[in-house]
Amino acid sequence: KLEENHIFNICMIPLQEGREILQAMVRHSVLQLQQVARSSDGAVANSVWLYYVDLRRVLASTEDLVLNAILNLRIRFRSENARIMPLESRSNSLTAKERQLLRDGRR
Repeated sequence: KLEENHIFNICMIPLQEGREILQAMVRHSVLQLQQVARSSDGAVANSVWLYYVDLRRVLASTEDLVLNAILNLRIRFRSENARIMPLESRSNSLTAKERQLLRDGRR
């Protein structure tokens, strides 16, 4: 668990750019935040925020992204395949323009 300034020093990146990167990583569930109170009153102003990696959440988030990518590829394949299927079914009687469309669709 590290403070943001410590992370920026280790990575040698500017403060503003580092904060943007850290917040993007938090949004994508790569990093998690933990509030550590400096005093017993629990006020947010008197707290330190530490970044840490929860491996289970990272794995779940990565798995979700990969499965979503696979789904998108399958949907795209089906839509592109459906577009050229009428041409494939009558490939022997195509005009020159339709043959070119068929070749373009196969790429």
